[in-house]
Amino acid sequence: MAVENRYAVIRNGVDILITTNKKEADEYDKMLDIADGIQSLLQASELEIEPKLAEDMSVFLAQSKQMLLQVLQHKKPKSNAALHSEDTVSEIERTDSTKASVRVVDTVELESAS
Repeated sequence: MAVENRYAVIRNGVDILITTNKKEADEYDKMLDIADGIQSLLQASELEIEPKLAEDMSVFLAQSKQMLLQVLQHKKPKSNAALHSEDTVSEIERTDSTKASVRVVDTVELESAS
C-alpha cells in the first residue's frame, strides 16, 4: 500500500487549494499573501475601488509578479506575448483576504497495482 499526503491552502476555514505537492501549496499560499499586501495597499490609497475589483486586481498582480517587477524596474518585457501567457493570467478562486495556512488534509492509503 502507498500513502499519499494532500496539502490544503485554507482561507477563512475554507479549502482554497488541495494538492499532493507541498511546494505548489506553499507557492500558492505565498502568492495569496502577496495579493493580500497589494489589496491592503489599494484599500489604503485614495482611489475609489470596489472591494471585488481590488481583490481581483491584487490577485492578478500577485500572479503576474515577475512581469510587474520588470515594469517597476523599468525593463521592457521580452515579448508582448509574455503579457498574455497562461502562466501570467490564470483564474483563482478566493474567498477573503485573511491569512492562509497550509496543512496536510488527509493521508490516503492506496492499494498497489501489483
